[in-house]
Amino acid sequence: MFKSFLLEIFLSCAILLQLLFNTRLNNKSTLNYLIIDTILYSQVSFIIFVLIVLSTTVLGDFFSFNVCFISNSEIVFIKLIISCLLLLSLKLIISTFSLQNLNFHEFISIFLLSLLASFFILNSKDLISFYLSIEMQSLCFYLLACFKRNSAFSSEAGLKYFIGSSFMSGIFLLGCSILYGALGTLNLANISILTTFTMLPLLSNISLFGILLITFFLLYKTAAVPFHFLYPDVYEGAPLSSTVIFNLLPYFSIYFFFNEWLHSINMFFPTIQILLLFCGILSILVGTFFAISQFRIKRLVIYSSIAQVGFLISALSLNLTGGIVIVYFYLFIYLLTSFLIWGFIFLFLNFKNNICWGTILPPLLVSSFSKVFKLNKIFGFSFVVVFFSLGGIPPFVGFISKILVLQELINNSFYLISVILIIISSISVFYYLRIIKIMFFEPVYLEKNTSIFLFSNAINLQTLYIHFSFSLFLLLFLCFIPEIVLIFFTIIFN
Repeated sequence: MFKSFLLEIFLSCAILLQLLFNTRLNNKSTLNYLIIDTILYSQVSFIIFVLIVLSTTVLGDFFSFNVCFISNSEIVFIKLIISCLLLLSLKLIISTFSLQNLNFHEFISIFLLSLLASFFILNSKDLISFYLSIEMQSLCFYLLACFKRNSAFSSEAGLKYFIGSSFMSGIFLLGCSILYGALGTLNLANISILTTFTMLPLLSNISLFGILLITFFLLYKTAAVPFHFLYPDVYEGAPLSSTVIFNLLPYFSIYFFFNEWLHSINMFFPTIQILLLFCGILSILVGTFFAISQFRIKRLVIYSSIAQVGFLISALSLNLTGGIVIVYFYLFIYLLTSFLIWGFIFLFLNFKNNICWGTILPPLLVSSFSKVFKLNKIFGFSFVVVFFSLGGIPPFVGFISKILVLQELINNSFYLISVILIIISSISVFYYLRIIKIMFFEPVYLEKNTSIFLFSNAINLQTLYIHFSFSLFLLLFLCFIPEIVLIFFTIIFN
């Protein structure tokens, strides 16, 4: 047991020691916040690096703790991917944290606690253990959303997140109580066995009602329409560092458990499949048309992510090994592009902060990117690659991920749904092309001293530039050889 859950044990001890050390360090008045942020970055980098090393030592081990938490190679691989992704994006999180002058070391401890909760979600094989893990992560996200204490928008974001998640948690617990009353168990393996047999009509209807409530909760956690109602306001009002964490950290673990849940409800899956396909189409539709009308870049990216969730939910509805492989391939590409987009937004805000020092920065608008290509061609080219990939324009890897989803839908005879997704995806290209047009052809909106754009404070951002360069290279490399990632996930889930 100790070896199977070595990652969780180490991370728990590391969080406790880091919190004690940083509390004592914070009392030293000789250190300013820039030095403290550098120390925090070194600490968390070391912790995540050790997690990556430890994950290679527990591969192949299997252990079941009272059938509530399970550890196996498949789960450890997902933890390894999450750790690598966070190590790549850690410099961006710390940099955005410093940009907004959030001089609180507790932020990093809460971030690591949310990572620990993600590991517990991956290990969960029971609805109660999953609920405790997801609530632990949600509690961390409440705090991260309202961490900018002098901002009314941040406080509002945290309050909305708390109210929405509390209501949906009640829905989840109601579904669990109904399902327990009908089946007498909340363990996924036992539910899978019981739902393979034909039940009495009354018992079947009661079980279906409980299963629907639990599925609603999972759809809410993935920000799928119509359960997305609070996410745009929460993500926009939260500090940028918190928004980056919300966008990168929880998805791998939630989609993994979502897939396990769908595999456990055998007899009721045809009904749930219709629900997932409906929510998938609705997510793409709402995300696309709301993104077109947005003028704030942060809100546009949020609605764009809701549209991307629609493809993930549609692929997840197939409930096949090939379906979950495509989900994780799509998710990997999407998170890689999201990291680059939030990184570009940070660089732009960092530039505006340097030329508007001492003033409150206005919201970053789409028009703020006017003539960026003329000011910095590398930055402009990187933007083109990322947005073309996110929009699904060939030959970029985002196009390949969407084609794989559509191919699976066609193979399962969902022809009408495939046509609808193609039409909506074609419309979604508009708002990506609009940003590219503004970057290349709109009149210059920026201030006169734009020659320092992207190169200001370059000494402190060299590590971040290296991470961006690696991510952009990987995105371009996968355009030619996407089979590497596909084969990797196929090996994991087979």
